[in-house]
Amino acid sequence: VVAAAASVIILLGLAVQFLIPSSYSNDKLFSMYYDSENSLHVERSGDGNLVEALRFYQQRNYANALKLFTQILEKDPMNIAIRFYSGISYIEIEEFDEAISAFQYIINDDNNLYIEPAHWYLGLCYLKDNRTDAALKQFTKIASESTNYYQKDASRIIDQINKE
Repeated sequence: VVAAAASVIILLGLAVQFLIPSSYSNDKLFSMYYDSENSLHVERSGDGNLVEALRFYQQRNYANALKLFTQILEKDPMNIAIRFYSGISYIEIEEFDEAISAFQYIINDDNNLYIEPAHWYLGLCYLKDNRTDAALKQFTKIASESTNYYQKDASRIIDQINKE
């Protein structure tokens, strides 16, 4: 009986090891945590370019949204909301250096409502672009902030990265 119980325990341990991945690739982690639908929302104003850009964004036509976001930023370079949506759009078209630049601008501004999500999406950019060390550093910063909305998810990502 003891031998049978030990065999069952060993078999369960092996099943868990093979059925549940011990670690995930950067791409898998990115797809598990990235959600452009859950990004912050910006109020629509009377600016025709803004309304049209947001319409393109909602339709997932990120290239056209970016064209209009760029025009808006040429007139209003301090528009943090547009920089944020530009960053998300750059992620969507896989131009990670541009996305990183947009999120860094927001973080460096240091006085806006987009700082926490900018840190989060910056980490996801690094992750998707296989800059694992930079991603780990970014998620460690997020995980160290107990009031950060993304703290638990950042901790989970760190655990997965460290399992590799």
